[in-house]
Amino acid sequence: MTLSNPEIEGLLKDYDKRIDDIKGSMAKLVWYMRGGVNMSELLDTPINDYKYFNAVIEDNVELSKKHNQLIL
Repeated sequence: MTLSNPEIEGLLKDYDKRIDDIKGSMAKLVWYMRGGVNMSELLDTPINDYKYFNAVIEDNVELSKKHNQLIL
């Protein structure tokens, strides 16, 4: 299968968008973890493991909403 230049450019733009999304997610994880993990450590963590970090954060956000506590 041969891709045309516009198709390749489209794929590259999609990959760049995905990378930006992952980096944004990583930055949020680092913020919520309050120094418990840093960007370098997240880069060494398999991306499939992020779901566990995100689940803990989502649980804590819901818990804080339920009890009217702010996460600062």
